[in-house]
Amino acid sequence: MLIAARRHRRPEYRRAAALAAHRLALGSKEHDLQWRTILELLAVGWLEPIKDDNLFELYSLVLTIDVLAEELGFGEPVEYGLVAPERKHVACFDSRMGKVHVYFNQTPAVALGVTSRYSVVRDAHAGIGGQERRPDVLVRLSKPDDTIVTVLVEVKKSTDGQYLSDSVYKMFGYLHDFRDLWVTQAVGAAEAHGIVPQAVLLVPEAFRPLEEVKPGELVLLSGSDREGLVRTLRAAFA
Repeated sequence: MLIAARRHRRPEYRRAAALAAHRLALGSKEHDLQWRTILELLAVGWLEPIKDDNLFELYSLVLTIDVLAEELGFGEPVEYGLVAPERKHVACFDSRMGKVHVYFNQTPAVALGVTSRYSVVRDAHAGIGGQERRPDVLVRLSKPDDTIVTVLVEVKKSTDGQYLSDSVYKMFGYLHDFRDLWVTQAVGAAEAHGIVPQAVLLVPEAFRPLEEVKPGELVLLSGSDREGLVRTLRAAFA
C-alpha cells in the first residue's frame, strides 16, 4: 500500500504515504531510526505525537551540552553529530582543559569499544540474548595529561518511588558493567578529591534530595537543577 501510494499521481496519496512512513518509524524498535524520525518531526515543529519521555531525554542532552559550553567553560562545540545510524559522538568540545565527547543513546561498548561484563556472561551461555544497555548521555573528557574522565547521565521521567528505586539499581548495573571506563579516573582522583561522581540520574522536579546527603559515585538530580549538574560535572572533571 505504501509503495502504491508513493507512486500515485495524486499528491494527497503521496503525502499520506510519507506520514504513514513516519508513523511506522516512530514505532520501530530500532533506536537510531526512531531518533532520526523524532528529529525530523522536531525540525518541522510537530511535537504533539512525541512521548514526554523522549522530550525529557532530548532536553537532558541539550542541558548537558549547554552546561559544558557555558558554566564549565569549554565554549561552543567544534563538532556536532546527527542522531543517525553509525554515528559516533553528537558533540565535541576542544579547549585548553581537554577534549570532551558527548554520546547519546549509545552503549559504551559501541561508542568507546569497551568490553562490558554483561557481554562476557552472555557469550559464555546459551539462551541469553540482547545487547548491552544504553545510557541516555555519556560524557567523556580527555585531559591534556592523558587522564580520562567519564560520566554517565541517565534520564527517568517518573515520580513513582518504586520505579526510581529500580532506576538506581540500573545505574549500579552500569557502574559495574562498564567498570573499565573509570579505571584510569579512579586511581588518583579518589585520593585527591574523595569519591568522584561517575553517574547522574536525572528525574523530574518532584524529586528533592536531603541537604546533608553527600554525593557519591552516583548522583540523583532534578532535571531542573542546572546548578546541581554543574557542580557534579565540575567535581568529576577536577
